[in-house]
Amino acid sequence: MNTALRRAAYAIFGAFLLLVVAVTYIQVVKGPQYRDDARNTRVAASRTGRERGPIVTSDQVLLAVSTPSPDDPKLYERTYPQGDLYAHTVGYTSVLFGTRGLESVWSNELVSDRDATISGVLNGLLGGDTRPRGITVTIDHQLQSVAADALGDQNGAIVVIDPATGAILAMVSYPSFDPNTLISSDAGEAGNALEADPDEP
Repeated sequence: MNTALRRAAYAIFGAFLLLVVAVTYIQVVKGPQYRDDARNTRVAASRTGRERGPIVTSDQVLLAVSTPSPDDPKLYERTYPQGDLYAHTVGYTSVLFGTRGLESVWSNELVSDRDATISGVLNGLLGGDTRPRGITVTIDHQLQSVAADALGDQNGAIVVIDPATGAILAMVSYPSFDPNTLISSDAGEAGNALEADPDEP
């Protein structure tokens, strides 16, 4: 009887140990990967309404900006003033469709820590910088516009690179889409239309 109980105890302990190892692996090792996965809409949802820093071109043309919501000044709305011209580069941040492009790559730098979470409160109390940080890309707006006009409605892409520095000066792709439609009240319908589009914008 004691032997049977001992074996059962070992089996339970072994199963518990495996569970601890698996949970630790998922939380610690794979956690950052799952958190930063662009398909993880929970991250975008948790940051909805929070102020994000602006994204601007090298010649200071605004590509993405957060403005106070007319319904609630404490919340912010993200908009993309250039519409489809920079969609594939800047991307978007959407509750329904996650985050893509520069909005995803630089999300931790763009998002504001001024919120009610424990980390946000502690960061503020400890004197941390809670302001959202903007980013400036190397793209030149005039070159971007010229490249877009040259491409027209032909399927394809144009990339202009500075051979001396490797900086990307223009990056356009057609067909494109307006990222503002993916954060509007009709975002679901707009997203379904894009997915059904045979040209795959």
